[in-house]
Amino acid sequence: MRIVLGRAPGQPAGARGSLRRRVFSGPLGGGGWSFVVATTGVNGLNFLFHLLISRQLGPSYYGALGAVLNVISVLAVPLGAVQLAVTQAVVSGTGKERMSLRRLTAKAALWSVAAMAAVWIATPLIDGFLNLKSPFFDLAIGAWVPLAVVAAVLQGALLGKLRFVPVAVATFLGGGALRLVCGALLVAGGFGLQGAVAATVIGQVFTTSVLLLIARREVFARGLNQARISLRDAALSIAALAGYTMLTGIDTFLARHYLAAVAAGLYTAAAVAGHIALYLPAALVAVAFPRLASAHAAGTGTGKALTQTLGLVTVIGLAAFAVLAGVPGVVVGVLFGSNYLDAASIVGIIALISVILGIISLFTYFHIVRRSVAALYSWIGVALVSMLVAVLPRGMETIAGCMLAASILVLAAVSLPAMAAVARPVFGAAALNDGAVELPPAEIDLSLVIPFYNPGHRLARHVQAVVDALRAERVTFEVIAVSDGSTDGSPASIAVIDEVRIIELKENQGKGAALRVGLAQGRGRYLGFIDGDGDIPARQLSRFLAAIRAGEPDVVLGSKLHPGSDVIYPPLRRLYSSGYQRLTSLLFRLPTRDTQTGIKLIRRETLAAVLPRMVEKRFAFDLELLVVARQMGYRNFIELPVQIAERFTTTISPRAVWRTLLDTLAIFGRLSIAHFYGPRLAPVSANAQVSRFRPSARPRPLAPGAKTDSLAGSGPSGRPLRILAYNWRDLAHPLAGGAEVYLQSVAREWVRCGHEVTIFCASVAGRPVREVADGVQIIRRGGRLGVYRAARRYWRREGDGQFDLVIDCVNTRPFLCPRFVGNVPTVAVVHQVAREIWRYETPWPISALGRYLLEPAWLRTYREVPVVTVSESSRRSLAEYGLRRVTVVPEGWVPA
Repeated sequence: MRIVLGRAPGQPAGARGSLRRRVFSGPLGGGGWSFVVATTGVNGLNFLFHLLISRQLGPSYYGALGAVLNVISVLAVPLGAVQLAVTQAVVSGTGKERMSLRRLTAKAALWSVAAMAAVWIATPLIDGFLNLKSPFFDLAIGAWVPLAVVAAVLQGALLGKLRFVPVAVATFLGGGALRLVCGALLVAGGFGLQGAVAATVIGQVFTTSVLLLIARREVFARGLNQARISLRDAALSIAALAGYTMLTGIDTFLARHYLAAVAAGLYTAAAVAGHIALYLPAALVAVAFPRLASAHAAGTGTGKALTQTLGLVTVIGLAAFAVLAGVPGVVVGVLFGSNYLDAASIVGIIALISVILGIISLFTYFHIVRRSVAALYSWIGVALVSMLVAVLPRGMETIAGCMLAASILVLAAVSLPAMAAVARPVFGAAALNDGAVELPPAEIDLSLVIPFYNPGHRLARHVQAVVDALRAERVTFEVIAVSDGSTDGSPASIAVIDEVRIIELKENQGKGAALRVGLAQGRGRYLGFIDGDGDIPARQLSRFLAAIRAGEPDVVLGSKLHPGSDVIYPPLRRLYSSGYQRLTSLLFRLPTRDTQTGIKLIRRETLAAVLPRMVEKRFAFDLELLVVARQMGYRNFIELPVQIAERFTTTISPRAVWRTLLDTLAIFGRLSIAHFYGPRLAPVSANAQVSRFRPSARPRPLAPGAKTDSLAGSGPSGRPLRILAYNWRDLAHPLAGGAEVYLQSVAREWVRCGHEVTIFCASVAGRPVREVADGVQIIRRGGRLGVYRAARRYWRREGDGQFDLVIDCVNTRPFLCPRFVGNVPTVAVVHQVAREIWRYETPWPISALGRYLLEPAWLRTYREVPVVTVSESSRRSLAEYGLRRVTVVPEGWVPA
């Protein structure tokens, strides 16, 4: 059978646009690139302005200029807030009638005159704090305010309509080129520091005039709807931008206040050089704001605009940081001259701060759009820097270090709510279903899904091998082959194979999406999948089916890390796999060593409960399956070894690795932060886990790796159990005690019931390596300490596949069988917990180390393993270490 799900005729599957197209249709679309170029050009010209003026004025006077320009930056905060508020107002009115800025501009001009008067009144305070000796600077700043206010209103209106080009031209010519030329001429003409400040005012006059000319129709036209600004939005914007601007310049203020004039000038030069890393990111953020506001107003979500801009801001900022931190002396020497070389020691730190500040600015604008108080978190950094610098020894390195620490704190504070806000709609889109998913009726034993994407000629041979292997097992089955948008004609190559159902997706969506489609249509009592590339041979399905027959586990999964696995694959793939396994172990602490091997079988009831809660569509599907199953109380996972000796024909690439990493972090966020998967449930009882996997009426002999849940009854297919018991001694050992008597007695009774029992223990002088006692085979290898290593080696080389059950007898130091025995069940036998015995049997500090570190760590290995103990007190002691599957079987006497 062949099912095609919505293939678009003539459309190639998996078509993706180029990086250039995605960028210029995203954050830099609609002329945004021109604004970024112009803003970057303005920053570059302003940098040249600082470069020329610093060389002409010298460190002492240049420090005063830096302080004055920071005053202007602080005053620009409410102006930026006004611009943002106007942009939001215009964006919210998009698609309606044209809006008039006449009344709004007039109000802004009146308020700016009042602000100018306030600046002039505050002249003594400003001059006293910054050690300025002339009122000219305050007069110039006051004159600059009304011009800048009107320009902010006009610029906000134009950006709200996405008219980036005219704004770019005005700011580049006035705020950059004209300011640079006038400043150079005035300072060279003998006006000194006053000339440099006057050039800033002249540039603002030009910018405001050009913007007024461009927006003259909106400003002077009559009969248009008035633009209205929300007072709440304006107040939030002012407070947020004030905090951010204060955070970016607080270090320069503190340097001017606490350091000597020359040291303050050096710090200012280092700050100017380090802030180069902020130039282009700041322009990108300015372009992103109208798009964020537009997306929020339309209710379409801001996640895409945020993540695209965040990627660009981070990459560009880090690139600039690498250059600045790599050659700080060259940067300072070329830009400011030899008089400023002492500033090179902190350029790298300030460059890193600038990268962080660029990201903070994006998140701050994002929170302004959402009207969230998280936009105000920059004030936390301002307060922290001020307190630290006030109490710590003062110096350039101290101020830079305090600034770095505060920036990192603010970044964490603003990024977490932003990421949560972006993720929340995604979580909500996949609504939880507390009941089981409606799978088709269970009519057969096994449904096996084979996902594939352009596998080539190997697919047909692999699918045929899978069908042959399942036929040999004499189970009722179906194979569901899901094409994940393949374009190589591979679905047609398997159309003639019986018992194979083909499903074709219209485009490549990811392995997880293909598995979801295939599993949802399975009719088996067990459902599973095996990769379609053939790297995992189909013959290994025999071992997996044997494990199902023996014990009805929730999940049977292959593991490349199993001691019995034989895996050959390239070094780069091995590096990817090793790093990912360590990451998942750290984040999720699953009772499995490998989550990504492409063969798994899942019990129907388990899958029906887990699948509705899953959202992953790519390579993290396997991980999410196990995470959700464990969260919902399913604990019976069985790991089996795999043999992978052929070459990998995989789609794993650096891009796939990156996307898998992001998906993995998303799973962790859903699990631990958003609690998307619900609370962690208690383990599902064994009685509730019994499915009805039934082999055919003529069961074939069990394959190696079979298991059972019963110690007293017979094994699968009616044959006796093959039991292996690990114990550090046997009865022949000179130091044998009650534990050895107990084990030998129990083993003897099992032998009488027809089971095969083997005890692995330490060597005994004068006794053979192998011996039979009371029908129990004894294997002796290793000494008092080497027996544990010998036990692992024996299982790996001889025992794996020869036993149906492993008994791990814990005598202080355990064998830790759950770590290396994964394909058959393990039962631990613990007579008592050592605890205070450590103090009597071992010297200090080994006794303290054993009691409080080693024994708790060892016993935690058995948290998911059935444990048998001999008394209620021992059960309570084990429960304190987290062991919950403990059964008390009192010691007794059996008559001969």
